[in-house]
Formats: sequence, C-alpha cells, structure tokens
Amino acid sequence: MYGPQKESKSVLFKLGVVLGVVAIIVMLGAVGWLIVKVTQTQSQPTAYSDESSKKDNGTGISLGDAKSNATSNDISLQDLTQPNSGSGQSSTQGSSGPQQGLPVPGSADTAQTPKPVRSQNLPNGLKIDEYTYGAGDRATKFGDTIAVHYVGYLTNGQVFDTSLKGEKKPFAFKLGAGSVIQGWDIGLQDMHVGAVRRLTIPAALAYGAKGYPPTIPPNSTLIFDVQLMGMQ
Repeated sequence: MYGPQKESKSVLFKLGVVLGVVAIIVMLGAVGWLIVKVTQTQSQPTAYSDESSKKDNGTGISLGDAKSNATSNDISLQDLTQPNSGSGQSSTQGSSGPQQGLPVPGSADTAQTPKPVRSQNLPNGLKIDEYTYGAGDRATKFGDTIAVHYVGYLTNGQVFDTSLKGEKKPFAFKLGAGSVIQGWDIGLQDMHVGAVRRLTIPAALAYGAKGYPPTIPPNSTLIFDVQLMGMQ
C-alpha cells in the first residue's frame, strides 16, 4: 500500500540530487569561464595598458633609462655595424654600416640627405620608410625573435630613447607577440638582416592618449630609426 509512494519519493530524491549536481557543475563552469574571460581581458596586449610592457615595451623605454636629455647630434644609425649578409641568421659582425646616417626628424633636407628606397603609408596611419634593404633570403615574420638597434624621437627631433647608449646591446623580442608597441609589431615585418627603416608611428599604435609621462607626452606620434641586426 505504501510501496508506490516510497518509490515515488525515492525517484524524486534521486532527481533532486541529479539536478543539484548539474546546477553545481553549471555554476562552476560559469565561474571558470568568468575567470578565464577576466584573465584574457587583463592580459590583452595594447600599446600601453600593462605596466610591465610600459617599462620595456619594445622600445626599451623605462623611467630609469629614458634618454630624454640626449642630444640628437651624437646619435645615429650611421654608427652601427652592418651585419653579415648570407643566411640571414643572427649576426652582429661585419665591415660597413649604412652609408649615411638618417637626418634628425624635422630637420631640413639637404643634397646629402639619404632618400628611402621604399615607402609605405598604411591605412592605420603608420608610415614606413626603408633606407637599406639588407641581405639574405629570409625576411622577418610573426613568430621570429629579432634583435634591433634603434633611436626613438619625438616629432620635434628630441631623442627620448636609444639602444646606442651604454653597452649598445641590440634589443631582442618576439615579433607579433604583443610585447612591444603595435607600431613595431606591424612596421618591422618583412625586413632582411641589415635593413634600416624609419617608422613614423601614430599615438594609437604607440602610447595612446595617456603617453608615458614624463618621457612621452599624451597623443604623441613617435619616430623610430631601426636597424635589424639579427633574427632566429
């Protein structure tokens, strides 16, 4: 007489347990998804969002190392050693650098001012002027680890950072990994070892509306002269 009722209660109990377990799994899944989403959002690379990338964002910029008081007359890529041509593997040995140093941004052109061998104006505002093609069959692409020397200018010609001071070590990073400002990730593709480029980078692809006080003012267009020293 009570059998069917007991069985019904047992079924309801089991159903309740199953629904409870499912609810817990769904809740845990939702919490896990939220954690992953927040983590991805926080780690999404931008030109200036992450404090660690601001301290070393492909330009070597840091408050302690910034060369905001450097004079532009004694800093030029003409002092670099041209890497060996050949396989395009990492090398900083060689006998000759670019034939002439690039003019300071904003200075008047002269008859001796070198002219770019190739120029590109991209829709995103990035301007790429290539002065030396470099050598070797291989060109840089996303995923390569590359080493470069560089000089960074504000548009008034003031040098704010350079690898040509101190130990003069090339700066190495993985191209396309988002560890540098976007203008570098975009503008340093398809380069051969020894190539020299001038990148004119709009603020949106550099340090944006925030800038990097006191070294880089807000909404600053940045100019980098870059030579590819090696890749792997």
